[in-house]
Amino acid sequence: LILGSCKETDINQPCNDIAENLINATAWFQQSAEMQACYTQAFNQAKNSVTIALQNNDTTTPKAVVVDVDETMLDNSPFEVYLIKNNLEFSKDLWFEWVKLSIAKPVPGALEFAKFCKDNNVEIFYISNRSVKNLQPTMKNLQEQGFPFADSAHILLKDTTSDKTPRRNIVLQTHDIIVYVGDNLRDFDEIFKDRNENFGKNTVIDNANLFGTKYIILPNPMYGQWMKAYQKTDKNTYKKQISSIIEKLKAY
Repeated sequence: LILGSCKETDINQPCNDIAENLINATAWFQQSAEMQACYTQAFNQAKNSVTIALQNNDTTTPKAVVVDVDETMLDNSPFEVYLIKNNLEFSKDLWFEWVKLSIAKPVPGALEFAKFCKDNNVEIFYISNRSVKNLQPTMKNLQEQGFPFADSAHILLKDTTSDKTPRRNIVLQTHDIIVYVGDNLRDFDEIFKDRNENFGKNTVIDNANLFGTKYIILPNPMYGQWMKAYQKTDKNTYKKQISSIIEKLKAY
């Protein structure tokens, strides 16, 4: 990512609080064999779920799989590394600069899964909370990495709301959605948005039978809705958020 106003931080200079707390999560995501295994395992299970759904199919309605894009199909960890090395906080402007480069690579197993769906006459719909103004670079990125169905009819980005329900309903008007894949529970259903009670775990427990069957969840320790449980207000400083996390962690 080339931005004239940003200079790379001296490696001997301490990172700011945000960058420092991104290091372990980003290193795990980008370099650990465990991440490779988790994603491979998840997409293997997604293939199994698609296969079973097709075997149990008793309608002529076209079948579809709905996937998220970021940290589900495409790996944006290089952007996180850029923030860390340049001692920067996340901003929409920096994110848009990264997206416009269209150089994100597939996460492990994602491309193979997408091609598997195409080979089995199952359409892929990419429902992402990237802004609609990023449609062209997102489409270019997916196409250049070889993802099928990477066109304006199958890429549904955020316009006025981060709630994906209306976009999922567009797909449901013409298709049976047999599997959802994402790194955020809200990629599946908006019932998972509220994290106020038991960090949202109760809702997961209530829907346990859907995980590993219709819902395939991917690990993302770098960012996500799970962090909202610690963010009392948007005006909280990052240090207060970290203090809130520490307060809620359990020790022996």
